[in-house]
Amino acid sequence: MGENEKIKSKYTEADFAKLAERIYELDKKVYTATGSNLGRLFSDDKQSSIEEIMETIAESHKSHASRSIVALIGNMARSIKKKDYATWKSIMIEYDSIIKQLQDMSVGFGGVEILDYEAAKLSDVSKTVETEEKHHRIICINRTYGSAGTEIGFGLADKLKCNFYDAEIFQEVINNLGHGRNVNDIKKSTDIGYKYDRKRSSIYYEKNSDQLKYLLTNLNRYHGLPLKDAIFFKISEILCDNAKDRDFVVMGRCADAILTNNHIPHISIFITAPEDERIKRMMEINGTDYKTAKKHLRKVDKFRAKYYKYYTSKDWYEANQYDFCINSSRYGIEGTIDFIAEIVNNGCK
Repeated sequence: MGENEKIKSKYTEADFAKLAERIYELDKKVYTATGSNLGRLFSDDKQSSIEEIMETIAESHKSHASRSIVALIGNMARSIKKKDYATWKSIMIEYDSIIKQLQDMSVGFGGVEILDYEAAKLSDVSKTVETEEKHHRIICINRTYGSAGTEIGFGLADKLKCNFYDAEIFQEVINNLGHGRNVNDIKKSTDIGYKYDRKRSSIYYEKNSDQLKYLLTNLNRYHGLPLKDAIFFKISEILCDNAKDRDFVVMGRCADAILTNNHIPHISIFITAPEDERIKRMMEINGTDYKTAKKHLRKVDKFRAKYYKYYTSKDWYEANQYDFCINSSRYGIEGTIDFIAEIVNNGCK
């Protein structure tokens, strides 16, 4: 029995429904408290929204979506701290509780470990990375597919109580910047616009959309560059703007190179693990055979390396361009989160 089947047998449909309702109600509470221009994530009727959330939680291949949902809620919630501390505190207590339950109930959320126990016995924590003072704490993470890098990045952001950005969240942010609409308005519209390719871990742009028309009217800012380049530079703007006033963890998107080019202090990390360990983990999460998992893993890594090379002229795999590289199978997900947090906390004092 795979890990996903074990989890489904452990929890009833009522358990998933209860957690889905908690997420729905937290989203509602955060939106009420912030009035955020991102809007509510779930503005459909309550029952339809709960069913959507339940499906997202229960299916391992949709774990990235459940992670992004709670990350967006957490990002918005942190913005109310100075306005109403009591409300912020109650929301964050509920947020933390939901995170813990999601980790138990969603296999792809971090439940499938990637840990080489024998190698882990030989590991020790190194306190070597230092960053400049009086700057926001920014952590850029590149990762090989299957190394649990995104789960580690999300967990690190939660542990450090800072924002988390990945390709899917950038998609939502760009949507809102482009239209001045909230997330749910965009989801309901017939507009095609920005899309996220999970297989290639990339944002791309579809033709014949309102968003396309919007971007075309602003292409003069990018001197007539191709659309994929305009998207890249828009993400670059968002990163640099956010670096001025907040801490965050960002996954991929050439963020380390972008921040370096803009002279913005940050910590760059590369997370990987032995290929066989990564293949076994993706077989467990996706329920595929060894050959299929291996083929997909290599395809995703090749695409990420090509994307990085195109925009930075650097080798994605080259270790000496990162502050440090981590073999996540030496420490496991939680151990790697603790490892990075200790280095960051010591370096950013």
